[in-house]
Amino acid sequence: MNSFNQAPNALTRLVRTTGRVAEIATEAIWPEQCLVCGTPTISLRRSPFDFNPPLASLFCPNCRRRLVSPTSTFCVRCGGVVPPGAPGPRCGHCADSDWYFSKALPLHSYIGLARAVVIRLKRSKDRALVAAVARLYYESRRKELLEFNPDCVVATPMYWRRKYLLRRGVNAPEGIAKRLARELRVPCLSRFLKRTRATAAQTSVGWSERAANIAGAFAVRMRHGAPVFTGLRVLLVDDAVTSGATCDEIAKTLLEAGAESVCVATLTRAGLGRRPRPTWKK
Repeated sequence: MNSFNQAPNALTRLVRTTGRVAEIATEAIWPEQCLVCGTPTISLRRSPFDFNPPLASLFCPNCRRRLVSPTSTFCVRCGGVVPPGAPGPRCGHCADSDWYFSKALPLHSYIGLARAVVIRLKRSKDRALVAAVARLYYESRRKELLEFNPDCVVATPMYWRRKYLLRRGVNAPEGIAKRLARELRVPCLSRFLKRTRATAAQTSVGWSERAANIAGAFAVRMRHGAPVFTGLRVLLVDDAVTSGATCDEIAKTLLEAGAESVCVATLTRAGLGRRPRPTWKK
């Protein structure tokens, strides 16, 4: 009787031991490390061909904490940082009429490690980091994304000449947009939004000149002679939003093309500037 009772316990110990040996072997053959700082992380990848390991395998706890801020940190309208002690979820510096997009959803402020990661995404060819950051964004802002309930996703477009020069690199907003579209199970329609002319880098012009610098720089392509975005809720993806002029101009272009509303998904949000509003209204 005792041997009968002990058999399941022995089998359980054997299974646990075998599982642990397999885990150690996996960590030795396919070691995991944080994609940002290189710190060893928990190896949860089932094989070297498992391209969707848990975030614990991709980011160490410290980097993950420094890349994600609570949603309450940001204004529910423009995504700007809410000052300490401000009443309600608004920053107090913007009005509904200031923006064509309906809301902005930053992951973190444009400071510290988050700023360094955005700069790295702009300058490197690290597709693994792009995919990991997209997953981090989705899992951290899933509730807000599902509340907006987008019908499609688009990325902030590059001018064709710059895109050609980066053909061997990584267009981070495009990569993030494709991943978010896959997670949300909606189409990525970035190809139907284009930048029509080269513009000076927004960081090279003053705050008051940014809206004028980017004005009229975007257009919507037709599909089989018909509008693409009519009646759609569009999720617009960018890696960094500073004054908001670029995303606002794109939102204006999409609304003029018939979109119902535009929500901005951005990895980082910098400070806000005041600028005169255009006279166009939907």
